[in-house]
Amino acid sequence: MSMESEHLIVPKTKRGEATLQKIFDAAEVLFYESGYAETSITNITERAGIANGTFYIYFKDKRSLFRCMMERYSQELRRATTVAAAEYKTRYERELHGFKAYIAYMIENPGVFRIILESFYVEPDLFRDYYEVFAGHYSEALSQAMGDGEVIDCDVTVASYLLMGGYTFLGLKYVIFDGKKSVSDEEVEKLFRILSRGLLIAPEAGD
Repeated sequence: MSMESEHLIVPKTKRGEATLQKIFDAAEVLFYESGYAETSITNITERAGIANGTFYIYFKDKRSLFRCMMERYSQELRRATTVAAAEYKTRYERELHGFKAYIAYMIENPGVFRIILESFYVEPDLFRDYYEVFAGHYSEALSQAMGDGEVIDCDVTVASYLLMGGYTFLGLKYVIFDGKKSVSDEEVEKLFRILSRGLLIAPEAGD
């Protein structure tokens, strides 16, 4: 877990790190089950098995915890997808294996879906920044792939949001709506067959 955040007082001991992890774990479950507004600091500390005052050693309030969690998810997801894609050479392979890593992360941490989506109401600027940062990294990668002839000539910002939207909602379908505990290669590759072939057939001139 990355400890770098302006919203967190970083623990200096292994015991402190373990306590912080308990707070994160408790908050993730409660935010997922009850939502941000219905979860109190007392709920979090009771579930974590710590004293109420211990919470304030690390965070000044619940919103600081929420913001820190969002930063953590962003870092973890980028790391997971980057590591999974690193050994592959083509953009197609990197996208495919990056998406598999994304799905695996969300299956392991299903509460992340609700927390990220709820941030639209809790911290709209944070919600925007979360996706803008991802889109920025994506745009750079797609621009390079376009130069290598691996991506069609297109607006890479639009393409980035198109990919992120597809990944997010297909992830919701598999993990949250269907409750899958694993996703097969065939299920993942359905999306990539569409991406590689294109979805819409433009009408011929004069039609």
